[in-house]
Amino acid sequence: MTRPSGTPDLRERISGHLSEDEVVVSLERLPGGLSGITYLASTTGGRGPRRIVVKAAPPGVAPTGNRDVLRQAAIQRLLNSTGTVPVPDVVFTDSGDPPQVPPFYGTSFVDGDNNEPLDEDDSPVPGPDVLHRRYLAAARVLARLHVTPLTAALLTTAPVMTPAAELARWVRAFEATPEELRFTSHAIGDRLASSAPKPLRTTLLHGDYRLGNAICVDDDVRAVIDWELWGLGDARTDLAWLLHMSDPHVQTARRHLPGVPTPDEIIDAYCDASGLALPGLSWFTALALFKRAAATALIVKYNRRSASPDPVKEKAFGVIEPLLAAADAAMRETE
Repeated sequence: MTRPSGTPDLRERISGHLSEDEVVVSLERLPGGLSGITYLASTTGGRGPRRIVVKAAPPGVAPTGNRDVLRQAAIQRLLNSTGTVPVPDVVFTDSGDPPQVPPFYGTSFVDGDNNEPLDEDDSPVPGPDVLHRRYLAAARVLARLHVTPLTAALLTTAPVMTPAAELARWVRAFEATPEELRFTSHAIGDRLASSAPKPLRTTLLHGDYRLGNAICVDDDVRAVIDWELWGLGDARTDLAWLLHMSDPHVQTARRHLPGVPTPDEIIDAYCDASGLALPGLSWFTALALFKRAAATALIVKYNRRSASPDPVKEKAFGVIEPLLAAADAAMRETE
């Protein structure tokens, strides 16, 4: 999109948040991100060279929902103040003048590994022992997130998503895709809806918690990133997503890696750290698979509408039906 005349570019706007003797020497767009744009700014001067991760809302659209980057900055600041979950420090925010001048925020750069071990075939992974401990460390960090005290202000920030409401969100996502991408989603969505469990106590949720959204060094989780989907709801939603993303047996072209813990090991690490009892996880496992299928269908839908479709994203079409079949199998465990 063409920048309107007289509108400062992003580098200028970032510079406005730095000290007078600190200069942005490069601004590189980083891969990934569907609801916002992430950059790496390198600066010099000030107290020495540093790197800043900048997350900006896309220009030309209202910064609402997943695009509300200032909401993401707010939850990271809250977690930094409580010290319960490691997150990058927020170093500045900029409200912009949306939609043409999008808001953004900057955080400290945290060095370390940032990949999804089972899904990213070209990414390096640590040895089996380190990988095993890293997954269990991630489970314990998730537990700390879920026992973070909820302030009155936080409870007014976001609606509480019950299991039924979370399911309805992904049913609507499927309904927004063409018929050829839905497969058996309608029937599975109905079965999930008819057996939705009662929610447990409300907790703070990440919404997309997995190793790919953590920065790790050896077996230590140094920072949890990408808070686009954070909200309030049932802890089992987050844990089931982590279990799904650590399962190489789902037919989604995942690779098998030695050292990945079993689901029971991850659950034990989580429960030991949180003190929470989590009955009925099979339903949430089915929900996680249904959610992944719906999100994948949306990716394929938008890719096919693109002027230059990405063949890698089109390949994702082949995993929608297996994910739904796996959701169906998980549902049978609850019946």
